[in-house]
Amino acid sequence: MQVALQIPLGAVARAVVCAVEIAASRPAALRTLLALCALLLPATSTAGVFTPVAQSRVLTASDHLFVQGFTCWETVGIYQLPGCPETLEDTVTSDAVSAPDFAPFSGTASLAGATVDHGSAIGASQVTVVGTASAEGEAAWYAEPGYEEAGALRTRDRAARDESTITVTLDEATPYLLQASGRLEHSLLAPVLSWDASLLVTLDGPGGEVGRFEVQYDPLCANPDDDSMTCLVEPAPLYQLGTLQPGQYTLTISLLTEADGGWYRFSEASAIALGAYDVALTLDPVVTPVPLLGPLALCGLALALGGVGAAMCRR
Repeated sequence: MQVALQIPLGAVARAVVCAVEIAASRPAALRTLLALCALLLPATSTAGVFTPVAQSRVLTASDHLFVQGFTCWETVGIYQLPGCPETLEDTVTSDAVSAPDFAPFSGTASLAGATVDHGSAIGASQVTVVGTASAEGEAAWYAEPGYEEAGALRTRDRAARDESTITVTLDEATPYLLQASGRLEHSLLAPVLSWDASLLVTLDGPGGEVGRFEVQYDPLCANPDDDSMTCLVEPAPLYQLGTLQPGQYTLTISLLTEADGGWYRFSEASAIALGAYDVALTLDPVVTPVPLLGPLALCGLALALGGVGAAMCRR
């Protein structure tokens, strides 16, 4: 922690010019004063640079279609429910996009009901990544020949996933700022609904984990939206300052949204899951705040006022 001492400017100037007057009468003291000024001058600081060494930025959207026909009725408690299921269709389709190299990447993987978007750039002084994902499940009863008595059920379980890993090396110790924010939104807890939603951001370095930001779905939902029947989870953003030592660093981001279709007593229900994030890892040059006059200004002032030092010191 740096503490700025609020010393009156007049007192500072008087002390400096007195030192100059004394030093002027003694050459050895003058050399010492000039050396002290050189030590006080802030050295020009240069920030280190990132060099990318590995990356994997993969976006995936998937749709699992599952169709069942029911040939009998089963008693569950006091209810008569469709039973004796037979699988009529079970297929999975997917769409995947990945970054080919270290160049800035903007991609989308999308199917009906599942979409993931991603944008990222790997620079010498900053790595930025943003992304969104959404998934919606479906369930529907329908008439299927041969299953007229109990019916047939078609469900779609969908998922959107962003798995991104960026590894860079840093050539010299440099101050950094790690910023991360994110949110999840998902269906409220209900017996017929199933979903999953999660976001995890980590920065790992030579000494282990440097920073972490995490969002998980809230089954009890502290922040419900009764109009949309969804739950919003949005923790405070991460704002982390420090110094990165030379070495290798890996930024990992994992965003998952998954939602299934469900049914209960012929009721159809569709779950939803949404997610978004914004991450930036930035290298900054060293900045040293100087209260009142900085060392360079004080030394210059002292030398300039050396001629009137004697008069001031005798007062």
